[in-house]
Amino acid sequence: MIRTAPVLSETTFRGVVDRLRKAVSGIRAVVLLAPDGSVPAYFSDHPNFQVDVFASEYSTALRIAGSTTNDVGSGELIEYITVSGPTITVVRRLQSGSFLILTSENQGQIGRARYEIKRAALFLDQPLA
Repeated sequence: MIRTAPVLSETTFRGVVDRLRKAVSGIRAVVLLAPDGSVPAYFSDHPNFQVDVFASEYSTALRIAGSTTNDVGSGELIEYITVSGPTITVVRRLQSGSFLILTSENQGQIGRARYEIKRAALFLDQPLA
């Protein structure tokens, strides 16, 4: 299921999701998380995926991680990775302050997931022609 808000065309987000799904196996969800914690667009084919809970929890975690990196002098948070049980989650910050989040069931693909989400973020950061 793909849902998008007017700020991002469904075609653009669908293209990003399709490219990620071809490159990274076992994707459970791809979420665009806005700076205010809202979700302008997401994809999930996992039947029990609760986007509201996911967004709330990751919004809090990213706010804390971002504050921590700034407080210790490491600069702005660009990437955030969690590995838990059967899943990995890779988060990449966009120029807009939003975050592109990928969750996969294949921990062996963490390097590929990092590379592909970086590429997707660069694509989404391009100005519209």
